[in-house]
Amino acid sequence: MRIDTEIVSGWRTCGADRTMSDTDCPGYESEPCDVVRETITRTFGDRNRGQGAGATGLDPFANAESDSLVYVRPVNGDYTCPHCGAPANFTLEPRPSYRRLSPTHPDELVRRARGERQRAEQSMTPAGRQRRAAG
Repeated sequence: MRIDTEIVSGWRTCGADRTMSDTDCPGYESEPCDVVRETITRTFGDRNRGQGAGATGLDPFANAESDSLVYVRPVNGDYTCPHCGAPANFTLEPRPSYRRLSPTHPDELVRRARGERQRAEQSMTPAGRQRRAAG
């Protein structure tokens, strides 16, 4: 097994629930930042540990790469969004932007959820309860 660690340029994106506030956090747009990229590379020998040895007693594929995992984390260890304090995502690529294929706005579901939350909050106020009781 081989573990390689290096500091590279990456991206931080706020992971806050967009439906729980009236506006998006400024961190919703990916921001460049330094990240630690840790790559763990395992060989077939790491996986087999002596099983499948050939007639010579050696596995010919023991040193061949089996798989690798890449972990990305912030350099300073702080996983929170600097704008709102919610958990942030750290990646090697910015948040993708997709071509619009629908006539419906991409944020329509977020807009609806925000409206439902606001209506529920209003129904919990004294004025909202009186309106509902009188209705």
